[in-house]
Amino acid sequence: MRKIKPKSYDNGLAAPSKEARSKKVYPTIRFDLEHVPEAKDMKVGDKYSMRVHGKVAGVSQSRFQNDAEFEVHKMELCNEEERPSAENEGEEGNHRDMEEEDSDKENE
Repeated sequence: MRKIKPKSYDNGLAAPSKEARSKKVYPTIRFDLEHVPEAKDMKVGDKYSMRVHGKVAGVSQSRFQNDAEFEVHKMELCNEEERPSAENEGEEGNHRDMEEEDSDKENE
């Protein structure tokens, strides 16, 4: 897995508070609860692993914006305690499973 380096918080004020200046900001992903109903029972601050399958919808590279946009077709969440170890399943095996599911659905 790729480790994400957080950015410094900048709330646009000329002199942000000391607390805001030291806050780490990570990229975020939002899902409608319709797609992730189990999130209703989750507690803010709990850690989960997420596996996402989709396709690249856009890439922007300019002086002002450098980002990528993805369409999410499937996703899976599991609590850090429940997460299968790479030793047991292997990341490559999981990836192949998702690809096999896709090809099965295309053949239906």
